[in-house]
Amino acid sequence: MMDFIRDWLLSVTGVAILTAMAESMMPEGAVKRVGKLISGLVLLVAVLAPVFTLDLQGIEGESSEWSEEIQEQAQALEEAQRKQYKTIIETEFATYIVDKAEAQGIHCTAEVICEQADEIFLPNRVFITGIFQPRQKSLLISLVVEELGVPQEHIIITKEDMGEGD
Repeated sequence: MMDFIRDWLLSVTGVAILTAMAESMMPEGAVKRVGKLISGLVLLVAVLAPVFTLDLQGIEGESSEWSEEIQEQAQALEEAQRKQYKTIIETEFATYIVDKAEAQGIHCTAEVICEQADEIFLPNRVFITGIFQPRQKSLLISLVVEELGVPQEHIIITKEDMGEGD
């Protein structure tokens, strides 16, 4: 790019010097006026020469490459945003289950896996780990089925190991 600008400036300077020398040698009168007009037009052509030599197809190709790259970046950003949103939703559902269980005196941890339905994420699988009595286990299953709409067969409840000394 710098070479292009340097070459352009040299050509404009060269044309300006040549036209000035030509004008100084012209006799006064109509010839000099016509000579100045022609010199001005030649200098104008030298200044505008880069516009006439533009590679418009090259520029169009580059702009379409940029457009494709922008679209790819936008899609990648949307995907990252969608994944982050899904993670937040899953965490919120898991926290909801744990809070509801705590309110019933049940100590547990929960993990929720969501699937996208249209534009929203809905819980599809739930994994709960804790120490439960049979009544507490069925209470948790009812909670998840009724309040979150997860099918019972998609709820996995595992007992937490109490260790060897317990």
